[in-house]
Amino acid sequence: MSDYHYLPGILREIADVAGLSAALAIADKKGGARTFFPARAPDGHWLPQLVGREAADKICTYFRRRDRTDGVERASLDAGTYMLIPLGPKNFYAKARRRAVELTAEGWSREEVARRLGIHIRSVQRYRGRMRDETDGPQGSLF
Repeated sequence: MSDYHYLPGILREIADVAGLSAALAIADKKGGARTFFPARAPDGHWLPQLVGREAADKICTYFRRRDRTDGVERASLDAGTYMLIPLGPKNFYAKARRRAVELTAEGWSREEVARRLGIHIRSVQRYRGRMRDETDGPQGSLF
């Protein structure tokens, strides 16, 4: 099972192939639109400019080799493919924060929380700090 269960289908596949940052960058730039992924992206193409050459090559190879029998429009293997890119996770960081708080309460380490959510360990530290700030201990908030 993918660690990126919170991402919509195609973005989850991109994250599995090229990393979370590539999937989120593509969702941010192309989300909600039908987008062309070539069999090999040339240097001036938007994909390597957005996610870097290595990630772009992984994404192009993945979609080129994948058997698209799921009804998605498909160009020839040599030409590339069009994909409808989802908008991406709504309020990704708000959801990550809530989930980080839940996992922390369950006793997971910072490192494990960060790995499971695909976020930086410093984000987990900030979320934990805010969690402590929002609860003033047994006495409660004065305001």
